[in-house]
Amino acid sequence: MIRGWLIFLFFASCAFRIQAGQYAVLVGVSKYSAGAGRFDLEGPKYDVVSLKRVLTSRYSFPEKNVVVLTNEFATKSGILEALRALVRSAQPGDFLLFYFSGHGTSAFDKNTRPVASSIGPNSGALVPYDLDLRSAEAAS
Repeated sequence: MIRGWLIFLFFASCAFRIQAGQYAVLVGVSKYSAGAGRFDLEGPKYDVVSLKRVLTSRYSFPEKNVVVLTNEFATKSGILEALRALVRSAQPGDFLLFYFSGHGTSAFDKNTRPVASSIGPNSGALVPYDLDLRSAEAAS
């Protein structure tokens, strides 16, 4: 009898894990603190709102598992903390989505020369709301 219950509990717990958790951090930066408006974009804040709608309605992401960060909330520390919280909430086998809409940069971008040395020649970087273009130390 106990063995039967153990087998039942094992399969019941497996059934719950078949439905993996779905988590997302969606970042959209339309306005930037640096550059007095010259880096601003129109679309990113709308991109993340639309993507959240698709994830929750079509792909059954629970609303509470989708974090949206836009503009002044899309700082380096805000993005990293949202990702850390997502990882803390997730279980093995869960689906984690990170989406970024905004500027990116690389070592070859003349607009970000002061921070280019910390990016490296064979990679790129996402540009959060609070990027400080004055130096690599301020950006890290």
